[in-house]
Amino acid sequence: MKMNWRGHIVFAFQDGREFVLKAKGLFNSQFVIESKDEEMLIQFNPQFNWKKFQYNYDISYDEKPQDILFVLLGVYASNYFIASMSGAMAGMA
Repeated sequence: MKMNWRGHIVFAFQDGREFVLKAKGLFNSQFVIESKDEEMLIQFNPQFNWKKFQYNYDISYDEKPQDILFVLLGVYASNYFIASMSGAMAGMA
């Protein structure tokens, strides 16, 4: 998993498959995982819960993913993207 210069997070697996997490929507409020062919696989819509001070995700897809770890990787990458864009990691070196 790495971030490219366009601000997308790229997932590269050992078997050669690559997927891209892109921020979409107004103020980059939604995240989409796309294949190399730019086919949307999973969409994440984060909603901040002020009582628990954490994000809850609405996850939508056309076809159910074969591996649940792929969905968890998308949630992890979305959290990383939100944290890096909000400046929460500004003090880290």
